[in-house]
Amino acid sequence: MEAPTPASALIHSSTLVVLGLYIIFKLYPVITMSTLALNMLYIVSTLTIFYSSFFAMYTGDFKKSIAYSTIGQIAYIYFMLSVYGYFEAFAYLILHAICKAAVFVIAGYIIHLCGGYTTYRHMGGLFRFIPHIALLYVILLLTLAGFPLLTGFYTKELILHRLFKFSTPTQIFVIGL
Repeated sequence: MEAPTPASALIHSSTLVVLGLYIIFKLYPVITMSTLALNMLYIVSTLTIFYSSFFAMYTGDFKKSIAYSTIGQIAYIYFMLSVYGYFEAFAYLILHAICKAAVFVIAGYIIHLCGGYTTYRHMGGLFRFIPHIALLYVILLLTLAGFPLLTGFYTKELILHRLFKFSTPTQIFVIGL
């Protein structure tokens, strides 16, 4: 896929990424019966959050940073499921799908505007040319990051509330790193 288009944004945010989550949501009553399964989900999601955050910060490619961000956001949903947060995870899944679809459409527009270049060194100064798109993109990214008074903040607060309610101090310390 060359650049994100409206069709690929919908395909990516609603089917490909969410398919694994859908299976976990459907099997969640069975998964909650196994402490081993919940612990494995907790460990794998925590490691995935760290891995994707690290690589999203240090990649020089626009599309790769969006992909690593998506991996990290989905890992948050898996993490929420590992601490018995079914409804909170579902709320965050809906928020992620809406915001990430819009991010993909804007990313496709930006890549098209930059002549197909996806590296950051070729994308400087876009705020002067498309200030309304750049502002919308920043608002979407702040929403996904959990900036106060935006929707992502409230869904991540639900995640933190569930974490502090059902986790041990060691688990909270590991996530706090």
